[in-house]
Amino acid sequence: MAFIRETGTGARRRYIVNYRDEDAMTGRRKKFRVIDDAAEFMYQLEVSALDWRTADNAETVKRWTLQKLAWFWLGHQRDQLNRNKIRATSYDRYRYSLLSLPADLLDKYLNKITSRQLTERLDPHALNYIGAAFSYLTRVGMIAHNPVKKTKKQADRPWIIPDEETVIAMLEKAERREKIAIWLGAACALRISEVLALTYRDLSIDEIQVNKHLTTRGIARGRKRGKGRPIDMPIGLYECLDKTLMGTDAPVIAGRGGERLSLNYSTSGVMKRLLNEFGVARFHDLRHFAVSSLVKSGVDILDVSDMVGHSRPSVTLNVYGHLFREKPSLKNALRGGVRRI
Repeated sequence: MAFIRETGTGARRRYIVNYRDEDAMTGRRKKFRVIDDAAEFMYQLEVSALDWRTADNAETVKRWTLQKLAWFWLGHQRDQLNRNKIRATSYDRYRYSLLSLPADLLDKYLNKITSRQLTERLDPHALNYIGAAFSYLTRVGMIAHNPVKKTKKQADRPWIIPDEETVIAMLEKAERREKIAIWLGAACALRISEVLALTYRDLSIDEIQVNKHLTTRGIARGRKRGKGRPIDMPIGLYECLDKTLMGTDAPVIAGRGGERLSLNYSTSGVMKRLLNEFGVARFHDLRHFAVSSLVKSGVDILDVSDMVGHSRPSVTLNVYGHLFREKPSLKNALRGGVRRI
């Protein structure tokens, strides 16, 4: 059984994981500077220790506090992040919620916590994450009951697909930087995090290589929820680019000093004002426009899913399936819609 102990304060704070080496039958300890590393190490130890547990499960869970459960589940999410199964932004949300639980509940043992205590004291996000942790312990046989009641699934956030005239008008009104961003969203179906991560090294006259995305912690290489992919370069977009920067690491969407912009780019400032002016609720609706244009043109679902970087065709089908029609080739369909400009 492993547990984490905090020592020191401020810059001298450390997290010590104490655990039992089942092979050597001795106690050991390992020190970490950040809770994320300590939590992941403890999670790995506890998962490995499941192989050793039999009838002791009932006694083991009596020694688990809500604090340990939160750290254990943070370690699980860190493991998922390292396996590229969740996004860094998702991990940040988990981290914030799991490390912000009410202090007076942290020392309570799991077999003493009631459903009412959790429901009344935790916000919806934290309750959802803790409920998932309890579900995991139930599946592996460490506990027999999950005290977190299932919450009703929230309705999907409504979104409206801009029409082609609106997108064309935005392109005509926008300055060069925002024009490039609109092309990448409305014609190439890029997420805003992928748009902001692009550099001129990722571009050529023929295609765009989408292989990284921007997070609150910086650039993350590899896929986001889906996968990296090449996308045909629209002629109109290529004409907007600064050809002197091609092949360099300069951000495609940059500030006045050439610096990379943050994720706030689409929710404030020039871009947000432009979206508001044309009645577009959020930048992601431009991606919906790009996808729906392909779908309405009848492009095969597998081709659409590959182009937009969905992790599975079922994701594309769940969101846009009702729009599918007859299926011409992908390259012919890409010449339609906003790409005609």
